[in-house]
Amino acid sequence: MNKKISLLSMMLLIASFCFAKTLETIPYQVEVGFIKTIHISFPSKVTYVDLGSNYIIAGKADGAENVLRVKAAVRGFSEQTNFSVICEDGSFWLFQANYREQPAQQYYEMKSMHSLLAKDRPTNIQDIKLSEINGESPVMLDLIMRSLYKENKREVKNIGQRNGRIEATIKGVYVHNDIIYFHLNLKNKSNVSYDIDYMKFYIADRKSFRKQASQELPLYVVREFNGSVPAKIIVDKQYHTIIAFNKFTISADKKMVVSIAEKNGGRHLNFDILLSDIINAKPIKKVIL
Repeated sequence: MNKKISLLSMMLLIASFCFAKTLETIPYQVEVGFIKTIHISFPSKVTYVDLGSNYIIAGKADGAENVLRVKAAVRGFSEQTNFSVICEDGSFWLFQANYREQPAQQYYEMKSMHSLLAKDRPTNIQDIKLSEINGESPVMLDLIMRSLYKENKREVKNIGQRNGRIEATIKGVYVHNDIIYFHLNLKNKSNVSYDIDYMKFYIADRKSFRKQASQELPLYVVREFNGSVPAKIIVDKQYHTIIAFNKFTISADKKMVVSIAEKNGGRHLNFDILLSDIINAKPIKKVIL
């Protein structure tokens, strides 16, 4: 059963939790060996790793951005060492490593920051704010995106395009702090599946003249959440995703362009989002857990 909670209550809960963790953070204990590698799985992409000494080595597992491989670089070291990890969701993890020839555990799975709402809260995790998302709490940003995805509600109409029985629409435009969220939906009404090759977002002139080159200013996505669903829309199915940008506005003579290309196909989609659509973004007051 879904539970709605006000954004203010959620912010206070996250703030109090993070303050408590700042006062007392208990490192996670792991054992590392020279001939065996341990793997640590995180709830989001690993973006930074710091090793406390040259006793250990670490690297991301091939093909898995959220899994870290760790092993001893020196056989039989006696002193305890440590390492820390920062993930894309803003979580900061602390570890202490001891040498053991045959590590008792070779796989560790870290709990999501969302478990702060549960009784079994992790004791070695802190929430940090990232400049790439205008100082917003990554935990709050992720909660909002998950909530919008789960609610899957249509708030706006008449923004989108159809091509070859493929329909792309913007279901909602939202804002919280300095982040703007777009809810994008794709529907396949054809008998041929549709694979998304790429999506591009940029600002362009509303009116372009043949003798005057139109300048395009790219917009960079800071986060996207699609429930880990493959970007393939099979016959008579839908795909939706939440896309987040740092706050921006455009002048009345400009437009935001959404461009979606089909992989190995020609059913490309291009449609505009205007200033009025952006400044009328709906404020987010509640999240669904």
